[in-house]
Amino acid sequence: MLTDFKISAVKIGMVGNLETLKEIQHTLKKAKLNIPIIFDPVMVATSGDKLLKETKKTIEFIRDEFLNFASIITPNIPEAEQLCSMKINNLDDMVIACNMLKKLGKANVLLKGGHLDDEMLHDVLQTSKHIKIYKSPKIKTQNTHGSGCSLASALACNLTDKTDYVEAVASARKYIYKAIQNSVKPGSGHGTLGNIRT
Repeated sequence: MLTDFKISAVKIGMVGNLETLKEIQHTLKKAKLNIPIIFDPVMVATSGDKLLKETKKTIEFIRDEFLNFASIITPNIPEAEQLCSMKINNLDDMVIACNMLKKLGKANVLLKGGHLDDEMLHDVLQTSKHIKIYKSPKIKTQNTHGSGCSLASALACNLTDKTDYVEAVASARKYIYKAIQNSVKPGSGHGTLGNIRT
């Protein structure tokens, strides 16, 4: 892909093991791409299932390496709890966790707050310049499978045209909000996002 296409952004999602994550970083470093790299550290699914092997070593690698490699990292609350070794119970804790992650490297941080049991949904963006708290009414549904992954992908698309991070996140959140409003439940378990026209 790097030789056949012009790459405008890279989004890294679920990676099954540390070896694969290291290979991705090596390949991208070798390519010397001056483009946004969005890292969604998928370690815990919507259902609560752990998706990543070698969790301890991988967390250390993310802290030591990837937070100085990616442009932005987009953990959900269970993932941020693992990366920060702290419990996140409220918005104040989210802000603390974002600040902790930002201090570890150059990557901006978007902490997704959907796992908190609140009436309002809060997401926190921490950049080197400022912190931005987004809020919206939480949609009462279990059909949110893939929402975090889709948010990171939408953010990657927005950042291809050099959109400001604050605007890029706002636009991605708006897209995902509509997709959850139009969610579908094709079988048992958590349903998934629906199609929308933008």
